[in-house]
Parts: sequence; C-alpha cells; structure tokens
Amino acid sequence: IVRENVSPDINDVIRIETCSFYYAINPMKKLEESSWRLSNEVIFPETLKYFTDDQLRLYRNLIYAWHGNIFKSKDINNWLKNAASDWYKPTHQVDISEFNEIEKINLKNIMDEEAKRKKKL
Repeated sequence: IVRENVSPDINDVIRIETCSFYYAINPMKKLEESSWRLSNEVIFPETLKYFTDDQLRLYRNLIYAWHGNIFKSKDINNWLKNAASDWYKPTHQVDISEFNEIEKINLKNIMDEEAKRKKKL
C-alpha cells in the first residue's frame, strides 16, 4: 500500500501486522507490555518507513523504557507516565548492553531510519 501526501500525527494509531504480532502506538491508550514489546520480533527497515519521526522516537525510547531507563526528556517522561504507568518503573540510566539481540537489532533499525531521514534534510 502506498499513500501519498499523508502525514500521520503522533496521536494516530499505526497498526502494522507481521505474522501474529502487531505494533501499535496510541498515546491516548495505556500501553500493554504484550502489544508493543520490541524484544520478541524484529521490526524490519521497510516497515519503519511508515512511521512518523515522532513515532520512531517513541519506539526507540520504548526499548529503553522496558529496562527502566530514566529519561531526561520531559515529553517522553510524561507520555510514559500516562501510557505505561502500570509497568514503566524508572530506575537507572540503561546501557545498550542490557538489551537482548532482537532489541539491539530493532534499536539499530530505528536509528538507521532516523539517520536516513536526517540526511534527506
């Protein structure tokens, strides 16, 4: 599916199905661990092109949040406080060495997509 002249808002829900696992970000709803956990399946680079810059940033930070990262960004802290208050417990500055291999791949894929977009500017 190709859509032109469409720019999803950070509040939009994006649902992309890969096998039986789906990824959905909707800041207006609570995030449940099982609906977004980025440690079980790889998000492929071709999938990430459908996400906005803000949504990529949220996904990148969700990987850190799962491990208890303390964020400096007020907007990320506020979003997690509202969307993930039942599981997000900030405890320390997370190091990438704490991630499993799938999380590392997903982080790399997200960061590569973000870098690719910055190059185009």
